[in-house]
Amino acid sequence: MSDVFTPLTPASLAPGGAASLAGSFKPLPSAASISAATPATAAPGNCAAKPAVTLQRKGNVVTSIRVQCACGQVLDINCQY
Repeated sequence: MSDVFTPLTPASLAPGGAASLAGSFKPLPSAASISAATPATAAPGNCAAKPAVTLQRKGNVVTSIRVQCACGQVLDINCQY
């Protein structure tokens, strides 16, 4: 894999279109393997306060992102490169 970032634009698509990119992406984990760290105490989107966002780093690389809502809901996102 190249270390050079190439944005996905209509001009960068091969003549086969998006179908030719199907083998280029990793599948997403199943919904059963994704869970919030803390159960929600309010319905999503019903909290008026801004969330606190914390980045965990290893050197210059972000390894995880934690989003904590004022209502107490916490979402941990692990970053895999």
